[in-house]
Amino acid sequence: MTTGDGVYRAIQAERVTISGKALAQIGYVDDFAISPVNIWTNTMTGSFTDSKVYVVRSNTNIIERCAE
Repeated sequence: MTTGDGVYRAIQAERVTISGKALAQIGYVDDFAISPVNIWTNTMTGSFTDSKVYVVRSNTNIIERCAE
């Protein structure tokens, strides 16, 4: 939520768009002091590497035992 003045400033800064019947804020990655990190590089697969692996929904107790 913001004030009327805040909405006016966002419109002037071209940071507002129409989304259906509402206004939506436009944000960019550069607005935040973050950078993408990929720590899962050893899990990547492609059509010419590892064979495909399929996921099955399991009881959470089973997953907790594996994480110990």
